Amino acid sequence: MQNAKDTFYLALRDRLATRNPARTCIVRGQTRPAVLVEENELSIVEIPEGVYRLRWTKRSTDPQQPMPLDIALCEIRYRTAPYELDRGREIDAMDLDLDAILQPRSIAKRSFSTTGVVTLETNIFWQETEARTTTKDGDRLAVVAVSAYREEGDL
Repeated sequence: MQNAKDTFYLALRDRLATRNPARTCIVRGQTRPAVLVEENELSIVEIPEGVYRLRWTKRSTDPQQPMPLDIALCEIRYRTAPYELDRGREIDAMDLDLDAILQPRSIAKRSFSTTGVVTLETNIFWQETEARTTTKDGDRLAVVAVSAYREEGDL
């Protein structure tokens, strides 16, 4: 499932860089598109604003398919400054950016190894599982089910 998770993250990151090049964040001194995978980053003391944070939660496998179908839930969390005058407009803009970068809802699965990037034989695909909500801590939350068929040698 790691290849599917990596492919999903990089698809969102690259799509955001194309759609809204101004939506960036600084991580360890480097400016990059504002999409982070929480499990890949060092502990974040302060939750960044204007950044999409991907958090992988549940994982399951459907063995009834011709090939095992792995499914992982990804919480996409984002927030703006709590007292920003145009907070509603900024959340709307982030909602629209997220809508755009989630389309189309599939892409060829890739393997990212130390020897390079290889396009695999199957696609990953995804869909939001519920309506977006705002959590009690002020995060906007989208839950996306990411699915991928397991290939020979897949991580």
